[in-house]
Amino acid sequence: MPGKDDCIWVLYVDRWDKIDPSTLLVYTANNNYFLVKLAQPVPNLSNRDAVAFYASNRDDRVCGSSGDLLVRTTDALRDPIITIRSIKASLARQYQKTITPTTATAAATNQPARRRRSAPANSTPAQPSDTSAQPADTAAPPADTTTQTSGTATPPTGTTAPPAAGP
Repeated sequence: MPGKDDCIWVLYVDRWDKIDPSTLLVYTANNNYFLVKLAQPVPNLSNRDAVAFYASNRDDRVCGSSGDLLVRTTDALRDPIITIRSIKASLARQYQKTITPTTATAAATNQPARRRRSAPANSTPAQPSDTSAQPADTAAPPADTTTQTSGTATPPTGTTAPPAAGP
């Protein structure tokens, strides 16, 4: 495969096109292009399929190392990725010419599924608060202050303002 070995940040994947049953051309939001080689041909993969890229080491980068997967979200089939190569825009345009108009689809139809970012390993989960929840039909008091023309601030509801200093 042409290009140099590289990794794709999963969150930047914008869309993709199927070049052949085992090769994808992936476009990223930061205008980079990648050829992704799957371990085996996937003849029933269509440009209309929504896919997700799974990074096995959980760093949000897919590099084609062992365990990185292309997951079809419609049927949850997982296809191992063996190589990812970054390519120049000129080479990407050449590959785009090989895609037939009957198989190519609009960019919005093959958007990757966005996975929810997990909390970093060294973070702690959010603790429940001790305050009771605000009923849905009542308005919450304003939490921030507003500056008035006199240069003083109006404190939030339920608090008192410090006494003003005299001249």
